[in-house]
Amino acid sequence: MNKKDILILMPKLNDSGQVLLIVTIALATLLGVGLSVSNQTLSSISRTSQTDSLQKVTAAAEGGLEKYLLLTDSVLLSRVANSNLVENFNASNTRARIAVENVFPGDSGIIYPELAPGQVANFFFSNDLSNQNFLGQKTCLKISTQPIRPSFMLNVVVKNLAVSTFQPTTPATIENYDATTSNQYLMEKYIYSNGSFVGVSPESCGTDSYRFTNAALLRIHPLSQTLNNLKIEIVSSDIGNLYQVRQGFKITSTGEFISGSDTTTRKIVATKFLDAPSYVFDYTGFIDY
Repeated sequence: MNKKDILILMPKLNDSGQVLLIVTIALATLLGVGLSVSNQTLSSISRTSQTDSLQKVTAAAEGGLEKYLLLTDSVLLSRVANSNLVENFNASNTRARIAVENVFPGDSGIIYPELAPGQVANFFFSNDLSNQNFLGQKTCLKISTQPIRPSFMLNVVVKNLAVSTFQPTTPATIENYDATTSNQYLMEKYIYSNGSFVGVSPESCGTDSYRFTNAALLRIHPLSQTLNNLKIEIVSSDIGNLYQVRQGFKITSTGEFISGSDTTTRKIVATKFLDAPSYVFDYTGFIDY
């Protein structure tokens, strides 16, 4: 008996579905990579645009502030509370909106953030010295600094209530004449070092507080190290409006775009204290005629 070879035919597999699945996965992967790259590109463009916008409005705010810091006190005073102060920078399509406010000592006092050797902090006792009534007026001020108790010079310009007219007649008279008696104002000088005044000191009216009589201007400048957060507070005063005596101006400059949909803004605030003589004034003699 012959053995017959038996041929078993296997069914043919249809692999078209697998190919489609592989193609779909490949396309999805490529699409994901493309979307990721696109998203990163768009994010980068957005960040670049935002940075560019911020730089432009910041430059506008700084430009407006710089211009106003150079103005005289009388000009700044004329622009206090003016809501229409605008500086345009057409080349960058930006502008700076400016606001000017008075700086008063008020009840909380006035702070000079940083005062280096060679710089002077000034405290004025009147908005108009020509109309101030100097009749033994006394004011108690508290002076605090950081670091605590540093070395500084305290000069007080006071009204001279006994002015004598300079009328020289002979060389001998000129030689022996005390010219300071002809000054409308005199200067009291004090040196503070190592926790106390050297030699003469102003009248005390409390801890770190001093009483000044007929004062018109107070000037403080450090001798060896920078003073931080120098604060002058009014403890008491015979000058009724001293709390509202102008000490400087607060200038707020806000940079923005003139036109377009970009709403990016930048605000910068600075304080300009009133114009006053430099520290050299404290080491020189002067005569009023």
